[in-house]
Amino acid sequence: CPTSQIDIAFLLDGSGSVHYVDFSKMKAFVVEMIKSFIDHDTQFAIAQFSTDCTIHEKFQQIKNITVWEDAMTQIHQKYQWTYTATAIRQLVKQLFVSTGGARPSASKILVVVTDGESNDHSLTEAVQQAQAKNITRYAIGVGNAFNVGKAKNELAIIASLPTSKHVFKVTDFDALNSIREQLKKNIIAIEGTQTTGDSSRMEFAQDGFSAALTSNHFSPW
Repeated sequence: CPTSQIDIAFLLDGSGSVHYVDFSKMKAFVVEMIKSFIDHDTQFAIAQFSTDCTIHEKFQQIKNITVWEDAMTQIHQKYQWTYTATAIRQLVKQLFVSTGGARPSASKILVVVTDGESNDHSLTEAVQQAQAKNITRYAIGVGNAFNVGKAKNELAIIASLPTSKHVFKVTDFDALNSIREQLKKNIIAIEGTQTTGDSSRMEFAQDGFSAALTSNHFSPW
């Protein structure tokens, strides 16, 4: 049976390539995700990354959605570079621990929302640190940058396996809500077993993903 407790951290891309209107849409998406889990035994945490990473809210279980909406209004975009690996390492060390509010018996979930490839290095190493703590990772790529090349491969590196269940691509920030129900379903279905291994991960990165959600439908990559 799936673990009844779930700790979900949202890591939002606040880099300069994200338009301020789109950053607001990203925050609204997180609020809607929190709403959809409000009846579950779920804690939430919110962080933003750019050149550096800020943990805006440590893990906590608040059933009043207005509190989360107010918290989101206090988050201001950083407008710098895209240091994805640095952010993941920071969350592993500072958020997915007891001092960050994480519960030992809860399923650990990290949802990364980004609009492009990272500017720092050692993404695989950072992900391995997350894997070592049994953190299940979902990667959401927004926009055309993820159609080919390095950015597309990075989604596969960030995400847990199989990538068909842990990688999402949407055409734009307006389309984020189109993946909300499927993302929730995938998170709830977690049974605490994960597949690891760099060779498998690189194979997925090279071959692509079986499907991705756009604003209207599933489509092959």
